[in-house]
Amino acid sequence: MTKMPFRKPLRPIGNDARQGKCHVEVKHLLSVILSVACIIGCGENAEPTVPEPVPAVIDLAKGKVDARLIGTWKSQGETYTFSGDGKFKLHIDRMEQTGRSTSARRVADLSGRWSATAEAIMFSVEWGESGTRHRLLMKLSSQGQILELRPTFVTKAPPTIYKKS
Repeated sequence: MTKMPFRKPLRPIGNDARQGKCHVEVKHLLSVILSVACIIGCGENAEPTVPEPVPAVIDLAKGKVDARLIGTWKSQGETYTFSGDGKFKLHIDRMEQTGRSTSARRVADLSGRWSATAEAIMFSVEWGESGTRHRLLMKLSSQGQILELRPTFVTKAPPTIYKKS
């Protein structure tokens, strides 16, 4: 058998072992292919990566307090309370997945300011996650009794459904 200076000697595999023929093992072939791909793909002519889009600035002044939203909205595990002075409270009490096969109960209370446009509702959290801002896509249906909310970055997942109480 021939020895290569940088690799283990090739070993006969399968039926060819009895005939003394050698074949390159699959793992060696894969490592060669990956090395070549990296050298070709990582050179100076490689295309630059496109950065993630920067989310739009969330400006509550662009919206207004929508009278149709004022009140309490409940879903499984969350309760929003929107007041007419532009303040909101959110109570969370639900199970969340924390690992591949584990979950934990999450209980939290957030509050702050809110405003809405025709297609979205915006939050500025002042207590609970101080300084964070959120924008959720919104849809009202059933004569204003059902509110559907979805994060702007999630397009294919079903929305969270809230019922006015």
